Amino acid sequence: MIENLIESIKCLIYLEFMDADSRMRLIDVARKLFAEKGYEGTSTRDLAKASDLNISMISYYFGSKEGLYKAVLTEFAQQAHDKMKPLFSDLDVEKFDKKNFEKVMHAILSGMLPMKAKNPEISVLLQREMMAGLPYAKEIFDQYFTNMVEQVVSVIALAQKKKIVRPDINPYVLFLSLVHASDSFQNMSQCKTSICDKVPHIPEKIDEYVDQMYKIFIEGAML
Repeated sequence: MIENLIESIKCLIYLEFMDADSRMRLIDVARKLFAEKGYEGTSTRDLAKASDLNISMISYYFGSKEGLYKAVLTEFAQQAHDKMKPLFSDLDVEKFDKKNFEKVMHAILSGMLPMKAKNPEISVLLQREMMAGLPYAKEIFDQYFTNMVEQVVSVIALAQKKKIVRPDINPYVLFLSLVHASDSFQNMSQCKTSICDKVPHIPEKIDEYVDQMYKIFIEGAML
């Protein structure tokens, strides 16, 4: 009796592990295929073949191809949100000074840019999605990315109030320019042109790249 119960528990644990493994395998494969072929150019048959899973597994885990596409973006958005959240929770508004601002902004870049570098397909997916007018991911943007942008903007706005950052700079323009400049730089670095030899290679020299982005966008290029 007890032996049968133990075997049943082992079986359930195994099935749960296989479920999680299959789900993540589909997400990993989908991230690459959607980035390479686009949403419309990727079929459920392509996804099933590349993941070596039955096509029915897409419906089982995600409901549809669109559900899988959204899961890919949500997975990254949730990770980014969880990584960035602690940076804002301990912010002391009263004691906020230039040193705090520099520390927070450097931490934001050190968290955001390496994550984007480790997930180059996500940058491609997001750019495709935005160019198309967010047909599938507007809800995800509103739930995760918009919230993160607002948090960073609030830090820049606080720095303006404390006379740390110039008042004539739009915080949204500053941060969004930084984000999308990093996307374009990352995509350019994948092209392997001769000019790529003159800039920090990503992800090998990500720390050098983070430092450059900080100096350009936060400290400013002028002497």
